[in-house]
Amino acid sequence: MGIKDANNMGAAMAPAFADTLVTHFQDTKKDPSYYDVIVSGDLGYIGKEIAIDIVKSKGYDIKTNYDDCRSFNF
Repeated sequence: MGIKDANNMGAAMAPAFADTLVTHFQDTKKDPSYYDVIVSGDLGYIGKEIAIDIVKSKGYDIKTNYDDCRSFNF
């Protein structure tokens, strides 16, 4: 994935989030568009982009209804 910062926990946890999300979609036979919003808790900007890329590589597009709590701009 090219992440070199060992302290970037969002990047480290993004694959686990993506796997959990894809497994949920497969188990429930639901598409991401079924949900109004999909939110992760603390991946940050980099982890969010990694998660989007991983989930997309598994055949699901979450870009339109996914966000991460740490990447909100208040």
